[in-house]
Amino acid sequence: MPGYQRKSVLSKPILGLRPRGDLQRSGAARQRPRPGRDQSDNPRGDRADECRLLPTRPGGGGPIGGYGAIPAVVLTSLGLSPCRGASAAARAPPPSSTSATAGGPTSVSAFAATWRAHEMLLAITNAGAGHLTYPDLTACPSCPESTAPAGRLDFTLTSVSNGVAAGRVTASSDVRNWALGLPVQVTLAAGSPGQLLNVKIGGKQLVAFCNGTSAGQCGA
Repeated sequence: MPGYQRKSVLSKPILGLRPRGDLQRSGAARQRPRPGRDQSDNPRGDRADECRLLPTRPGGGGPIGGYGAIPAVVLTSLGLSPCRGASAAARAPPPSSTSATAGGPTSVSAFAATWRAHEMLLAITNAGAGHLTYPDLTACPSCPESTAPAGRLDFTLTSVSNGVAAGRVTASSDVRNWALGLPVQVTLAAGSPGQLLNVKIGGKQLVAFCNGTSAGQCGA
């Protein structure tokens, strides 16, 4: 029709669409580095500096406490990247509360008690001094243990390692039985019930000794 000008529907921008230039600018903006990140400091792109970009409180406050303790799965689902250091710390198992010497004595005082076995009597002090009375069958080979002359031996425990107390003989009434300086080893064992004491002098194992918690188990 005369005077009629047909207008293209594309002469006006359609609602919701951006001009091409805007789209290009938006794409460029998306490719820009994040503010505050220095690409030269992190050439590998391993996001090791995420710990400097923790979320902050509204109003420009400090970083939100506990961010590093949030599980990595939760942060990833929210589009966040966990700090590598905090993530490793979260995965680390809690320190064990069991000591290396748990279950065994660590001091000579753990052996302190009055111990008995048959006709033998052994007293150990908290300081590790031991005094053993025993039937000296060397002095009277024909005597029964109950009537044999008493022999006496002293020793001192000076150290404990892996549950074994160690020391030396310091006095002996009959060196034919026990010479001075012989090594002494003492360990604890479980009775049924209570505790038992094992004693080795000069490499010779004596019978087990009982205390008040295990009376009747050692022939005393």
